[in-house]
Amino acid sequence: MSDESQSPSAPEYIPRLERIGFVMFLSWVLMVAVLAFEPFCRDSLSSRGDSFWLAALLFYGGLAGTVLWVYQIILPTMAIYGFGSLRQWSQRNKCRLVWLVVALVVIYQLWVAVSWKLMTCEPSRFTDITSMKWPATATCVKALHGFGLQDRRHLWIFEGTPEEFKSHKVQLPWAGGPATEESLAYIGGGRLPLAEVESAFQSVPPWRPAEVYNWMLEKDSEPIAPGVYGPAWLFVNAEHTRWCVWWNGI
Repeated sequence: MSDESQSPSAPEYIPRLERIGFVMFLSWVLMVAVLAFEPFCRDSLSSRGDSFWLAALLFYGGLAGTVLWVYQIILPTMAIYGFGSLRQWSQRNKCRLVWLVVALVVIYQLWVAVSWKLMTCEPSRFTDITSMKWPATATCVKALHGFGLQDRRHLWIFEGTPEEFKSHKVQLPWAGGPATEESLAYIGGGRLPLAEVESAFQSVPPWRPAEVYNWMLEKDSEPIAPGVYGPAWLFVNAEHTRWCVWWNGI
């Protein structure tokens, strides 16, 4: 009696999009790309030299993208595979769920990036950063922001009535008054992008602040809202109809 030879069965073919290693690599690439894209949407105050590109790719893309990838994709993937193994799900179903997580995370991060360009997102951002309420009827002519990381500069330019300015001003304990040579020299020192304010109003003669106010949380004082410390400046013209909030946060 001769032994019957049996050929080994061919391994089951798994499409590339259902291979978890490929899914994880592609999701990491997407997260790095989206996080590197955010500074280009956010930043409107700095000059974009070589250091800007380097910081966007290394810090936002490489570092922040990888950290968020671990927390928002890797950990949910481990949970899906752990639970799916207990429930005996197929590889295809587990991968489909992982792709759903990847899609939701990437779409959300894209929204975060694009939201820096949308004026409709400024009221909530303004309140989160400054703890001040968004002016109900005044017009925000322009909103500009820094790069992020250590560049937490924000500039909001408003136009409205003297009553609107007064209701806006009383929300923080500002100190200051009429513009002096020292305060205007401070502006000329490059702290406030005065050219941006002038171009936003496009007035003749050019807009100039008649009053300058500043605020910063005193040492060991309780913050008026979590994470709100200042320093901040408020600049307004003589008629109290055109003003800007300059937040140079720490």
